[in-house]
Parts: sequence; C-alpha cells; structure tokens
Amino acid sequence: MTRWIMILGCAACLGLAGCETMEHEQIITLDAAPPAVQATITSEAKGGEIKEVAKEMRDGKTVYTADVVMGGKMYDLDITEDGKLIGKKEEKY
Repeated sequence: MTRWIMILGCAACLGLAGCETMEHEQIITLDAAPPAVQATITSEAKGGEIKEVAKEMRDGKTVYTADVVMGGKMYDLDITEDGKLIGKKEEKY
C-alpha cells in the first residue's frame, strides 16, 4: 500500500511538472535581434556589458531577453519584438 502511494505521488509530481508551460529560449547574437530590440538593449545597457541575448516565446508572443552588467550589477531586460521594454530586474551577479 505504501509503495502504491509513493508511486502515485511521484506520478502526480511528474504530471504537474509536465503541465507547466515550458518556454523555449534560444540564445542569439545582438545583431540577430530586430533593430528596435537592438536599440532598446543598447540604450538600457548605458555602456555596460551585454552578456547574453535570447529569444523566447511567452504566451504565444516573441520576447527578447538580455543580461546586462552595469555598474557592477547584473540586470535582466525583457523586450517585445517592437522594442518596448516590458521588464527590468536586478539579478544576482
């Protein structure tokens, strides 16, 4: 009986994990991003180091992300295809 409870518990966990929307991220170069996205990243970086740029799908829409180091701090930028900044948060560096 205990064995079946463990098996069902594991199956439930795996099932819930599989239900999460896994968004696919593709690492790209800055110049592979649309010009509006490039402009926003460059402007927001303010001369800092652009560590990584990625393209991903969120809720069926393309979003670009960038990891940027400015003033000794790492920031994660989220940008729409048309160059609109929709998120900026400090990350642990």
